[in-house]
Amino acid sequence: KMAANALLGGAPALVAPRAAPLRRKTTTKPRVSTTPRAAVDLASGTVDFSLGQGAGALGIVIGARVALVGLAKAGIGGNVKKYTAKCEEYGIDTSDLYHTEDQPGGDAWYLVGEWKPAKAGDPKQSDSTMVGILSTRVKTHELLGECKDKGVDVADVTPANYATEKMIYNELRKRLA
Repeated sequence: KMAANALLGGAPALVAPRAAPLRRKTTTKPRVSTTPRAAVDLASGTVDFSLGQGAGALGIVIGARVALVGLAKAGIGGNVKKYTAKCEEYGIDTSDLYHTEDQPGGDAWYLVGEWKPAKAGDPKQSDSTMVGILSTRVKTHELLGECKDKGVDVADVTPANYATEKMIYNELRKRLA
């Protein structure tokens, strides 16, 4: 192209063509489409799905979570019963894990839901904590029997010398190894 001022002066001058302005591509598509099936564009990494599909997926996720939590709680409750039975079989005292008398409390204004104070015989801990405590006691009892059978001296491994039951269990495992 020749510039107009160059033409007027009589000498032709070459001028680079003007570049088109940079424009961003804008999409007018909604983020959630109304199409009945999900559309996946692998090149751009976008996924379009309908509101009904999203609600259905959410329902499936929530349902699976509720089912799995229920199964987990049932499994933990079964383990509490199993280890409690083993403790009774081995003669291990578990009375410190349960309330001995009814706890004070009642229907106060700040209590929400169906909360009730603990009664005598109710566990002091949650089921998952109870499984941990009971299993440690059972395993410690079994390790003490193995140490005795193998002639390992464990007379100094007592609750007075170790802060927790888990520490006693770990010390017995060290000495047995």
